[in-house]
Amino acid sequence: MHIPGKVTEAVRAIEMHMALSCIAMGTVQALAIRSEGKIRSEQIRYQRTPSKERVSEGAMMCYLRKYIFHFMGQSPELRITQLIQEMQDTSVIDKDLLAS
Repeated sequence: MHIPGKVTEAVRAIEMHMALSCIAMGTVQALAIRSEGKIRSEQIRYQRTPSKERVSEGAMMCYLRKYIFHFMGQSPELRITQLIQEMQDTSVIDKDLLAS
């Protein structure tokens, strides 16, 4: 086992996680700004302090969690939808893992 290689792999994994987290958060913020006036936060989820016109990042994440696969199903031409479909088609399901 080569320790410096493992450390390098761990650092690379952390860097990729941070980069993807920043991209995801930026995307959520951009979607929240673009949805201004179209969706109200109270339509998405309960908030202790309701926003007047803005959808918060938290509300947008809740909305995406709930509807993202529905949106992707409506757009089979998207590359991300195709990748997920390919992964589902090629995955092997272990029958022992399925609920009885």
